[in-house]
Amino acid sequence: MKFDSFEWHESFKGCSNIEKHNVDFEEILDLFDTFLYEIPDNRRDYGERRTIAFGELEKQVYCLVYTLRGKSCRLISARRANERERKAYYSFLKGR
Repeated sequence: MKFDSFEWHESFKGCSNIEKHNVDFEEILDLFDTFLYEIPDNRRDYGERRTIAFGELEKQVYCLVYTLRGKSCRLISARRANERERKAYYSFLKGR
């Protein structure tokens, strides 16, 4: 899916994501140019539809959570995928 723009809460989320996960939202945007394995985020009711996306950049699988705001993609969280998520991502790639 292509988006008109990307956004995140610069003064809080962007900074805390780097501190918490060592992943910069600016750098993770290239993930949207790769093949993404996407699933709905149904872990709880967030008051909006969220998507969990897995993709690979420079031989590293990442987990990205985002929501749509109009035609804009609002990034919520980005981190390196854990082992279980990497296995699911590669299994999905084999089956497509």
